[in-house]
Amino acid sequence: MDATATTSGVEGTSKPVVPGAPVQLQQQSGPTWATVATTTTDASGTWAFAQSLPSGTYRVRSSPGRGLAPGFSTSFAGP
Repeated sequence: MDATATTSGVEGTSKPVVPGAPVQLQQQSGPTWATVATTTTDASGTWAFAQSLPSGTYRVRSSPGRGLAPGFSTSFAGP
């Protein structure tokens, strides 16, 4: 899973492409991760969170279903 943080949010693509797959933006909170936003993939596997992020460490989690294991982006820092 690819995730790119921008000044206006986070965007990326999930592979394999599963349209409508749930995607979660998670923020690290001590040793755990808390979901702070959710969206779904479009027909090409693309997703976006159009919100500025407070300081912190984040990752994106995709749960494609259909017998596929959940995937995670590498963690990244908010501004």
